[in-house]
Amino acid sequence: MLRRQIGPTLFLLLGFSAFPLWATEVAVTTKTVKACDFALNPTLAIIKRVPHPSNWKVVIVCTDMEWDRLLMLDKRIEHISNYAFTRFSPNDPTIRPVTYIRGHLFVENPPFNYRPERVLKHELGHIFCKCMNEDTASNWADQH
Repeated sequence: MLRRQIGPTLFLLLGFSAFPLWATEVAVTTKTVKACDFALNPTLAIIKRVPHPSNWKVVIVCTDMEWDRLLMLDKRIEHISNYAFTRFSPNDPTIRPVTYIRGHLFVENPPFNYRPERVLKHELGHIFCKCMNEDTASNWADQH
């Protein structure tokens, strides 16, 4: 088990799972946290810099094989980004928003709109606007 304190936000990190701590949570999909350090450390730094809901959960999908498996298992995911998606309920604030981000983003050199910080801000835009509108989410990302 690995805990990290970043400002007022407490993170608990475990391979395959994470437990709620009444704060933002980051989980990785590998058996060990170290196996996903290439994405974990930058994600923690990004979260420290951007406004986010205290109950937000970020799942770093560390390998492309895991990303493909995730998309295959969930038939509801259609026309989804190749980089991230967020599950949330705009009408029920008790349902915790969860963002899944592809670890591959952290090892390639993507164009600006697909860099990890921009992608996470875009996903936060969906959460804060309580909408699925891509332009609105992108505008929120641009302002933060």
